[in-house]
Amino acid sequence: MKGILITLFLVVVTASTFAQTTENTGKITDTQWDSLFTELAHENWPKAFELSSTYLEQIKNDDNIGSAANLRYMLLYSAAGAVSDGKLGYDDIEKILPKVVGKKLATPFHPLGVECRPPMFNYICKSDANSEYDVFTTAANQAATSILAFEYTKLSKKFDIATHKEEMASVIGTVDKIVPNPNKSRLVILRIYIKDGEIVLQSDLRSKK
Repeated sequence: MKGILITLFLVVVTASTFAQTTENTGKITDTQWDSLFTELAHENWPKAFELSSTYLEQIKNDDNIGSAANLRYMLLYSAAGAVSDGKLGYDDIEKILPKVVGKKLATPFHPLGVECRPPMFNYICKSDANSEYDVFTTAANQAATSILAFEYTKLSKKFDIATHKEEMASVIGTVDKIVPNPNKSRLVILRIYIKDGEIVLQSDLRSKK
């Protein structure tokens, strides 16, 4: 399994670009981002949940601010992590869903995979031919003891994963729906369904800088 700490570092690459933009308008500072990334990297889920929620309110959950899509993912991810550790309940997840459903979401960078079989956690994988979704990710914690979310995405345009196998990429799209585990398990927490998705290669973002 690709270490989740590597994945979180790649979130920093994405969000720090946004941070430079928002800091100039008095929104979120680099110091604030650093605090959030530190808590995520150490899987201090309750604190990461608190910070991501605070920062999202700070920018008024506004899609015109690019970092909102990142923060929404961090909010979901940290909430699911806290539930898996028994430090939050499913009722806490239900409370945040209105902040996310119908809004833009940006995932961390993950490797692209064509045929993903267990234990390929934290990969963006090509879905089976009979699936209505184009790609999926099984997002797990660092120890791979809990699946924080199954993420299913319908892409707005075709993307040939085979020609970009193992390249790092992020999924950006609109949250169609989120389904918490009805069994309230601490092993598998969420299913996230994304529409109008786009796969963004990390190499493409770097070339634009």
